[in-house]
Amino acid sequence: MNVRCHVTAAAKFLDWLTGTGLTLSDCTQPDLERWTSDADATYRDETGHFVRWSVQHHHARGLTYGTTRWTGPLSTIDSEKRWSDARRHVSRRVPENQ
Repeated sequence: MNVRCHVTAAAKFLDWLTGTGLTLSDCTQPDLERWTSDADATYRDETGHFVRWSVQHHHARGLTYGTTRWTGPLSTIDSEKRWSDARRHVSRRVPENQ
């Protein structure tokens, strides 16, 4: 996830709120759910991060936004694959003074 996606998500959600005559502090759970069901809503996962941050920092209250729990890699990586990946990454390093 890059910062640009998170900032874009927050801006788009705030723009949507403004367009509906709301501020972040006025936003209720039904408003948030209306946004998530809007066909034009984009960056839904990233917006969830913004909503949770907003609640945690008291810019909004009473809002919940579900998350998807990451369960880790789907399979184990054998040691030869790990060493191969390490060699590949080390060989791509650029010397400092160039």
